Amino acid sequence: MSDTPSFNKLFDPVQLATKEVEANIRSGDLKAAAEQLNALQKEAPRDPRIFLMGASLAEAAGNPTAALTAAERVVSLAPNWAPGIVELAGVLIRQGQTERALKEADRAVDLKPASLAVIELATSVANVAGDVERVGRYLRLAQSLAPDNLLIRRSLAYNDLDQGRLDQAWSEFSALLSLEPDNPVVRLGHGRAALARREMKAAAEDFAFLKALDPSDTTFAYYAAVAAGETPSTQPDAITQSTFDGYARRFDAHLVTALKYRAPKRIAEIIRARYPNLDITVLDLGCGTGLVGLYLGKPKGGLVGVDLSGNMIAEAAKHNLYDRFHQVSLLDALRESPTAEFEVITAADVFIYVGEISQAIKDARRVLRENGALVFSCEATKAGEPDLILRDTMRYAHSESAVRAMCEAAGFKQVDIESFDLRNEGGAPVAGYIVHAYT
Repeated sequence: MSDTPSFNKLFDPVQLATKEVEANIRSGDLKAAAEQLNALQKEAPRDPRIFLMGASLAEAAGNPTAALTAAERVVSLAPNWAPGIVELAGVLIRQGQTERALKEADRAVDLKPASLAVIELATSVANVAGDVERVGRYLRLAQSLAPDNLLIRRSLAYNDLDQGRLDQAWSEFSALLSLEPDNPVVRLGHGRAALARREMKAAAEDFAFLKALDPSDTTFAYYAAVAAGETPSTQPDAITQSTFDGYARRFDAHLVTALKYRAPKRIAEIIRARYPNLDITVLDLGCGTGLVGLYLGKPKGGLVGVDLSGNMIAEAAKHNLYDRFHQVSLLDALRESPTAEFEVITAADVFIYVGEISQAIKDARRVLRENGALVFSCEATKAGEPDLILRDTMRYAHSESAVRAMCEAAGFKQVDIESFDLRNEGGAPVAGYIVHAYT
């Protein structure tokens, strides 16, 4: 047969039959679906659509090996059929084969003629991979095919916002707002772009509108306070979780390699210097992808990770260094932890999303054993700034003097603070410091 299946017949029994199979898979009748597919394969053993449905059936049955085999068979039968290639990309990304999945997604998108359905599936693959650059490229191709599609335009505007193209995002959201003034998705994007550009009046209008829609929404309340020039005491968990769920797969490559993220390595060095045998139990707050564990190694007493992002925890688990994880906020984790449970507590670039940390430091002191250590990083305030300030990046900075006073008030016997450039941002290092406080 040709590389691309021909569906030009007026009556196509395979197409009709595969729709029935799909319906059975969705309803959970996998036995009937399997029987139908077996019969179809005998009638049309080289029709890739049958194997495509076989991949769906295998995934529904929890058999990833069979799903991948079936998806690869589709592409071997029809190597230039974009729907089959992009479905293979989907199977690969769901099995964690990110690099190969993106390669297949690119191949599907590049085939002519371009198809919106194929681009949509490829975009979902790139989204799961956290590849915002690729997402933008796919979305722009989709827009060239459907320039008036508002969903595509909204997605593009958010993509530009996520990539820091603020002027472009602002222009796109402003245009959308003129078309959809009551759409909360557009209002939220426009408001976030306004905050990033310091267009405070526009931001205040957007978040006042959103707060009126849902007064109980903590995200809307947070942004409204920022737009009003206030410093909220903390960032809502929903914002942190959403940010890092989307960032997880590219976190290490982007932050460590591109932005020279240094805090986890230095924190691990401090711990090893004090406990060279690692005969300790460690609580890693905001563990992210597990960089502290990776640099530290496996403590003899155990390593517990805490993070709001399930995707981050999934990445950290790949190192096989953590004994268990808790998907909760660090404030909840500390409050619920038993007294004197750990020798060491770490928080690498985590308090920059928390804001008010005095209670966290008090709870950490209670949870630590004698001869224990709390080791964490903060962004530094500048001379003349308040003790707690929210930067335009939506990250908090803390003054050294205030943090030292919090540690001493919590009962730490020794508090050492070392100046430390945490990472690069905009081509320049971000000034911060690392605190090691001992019980």
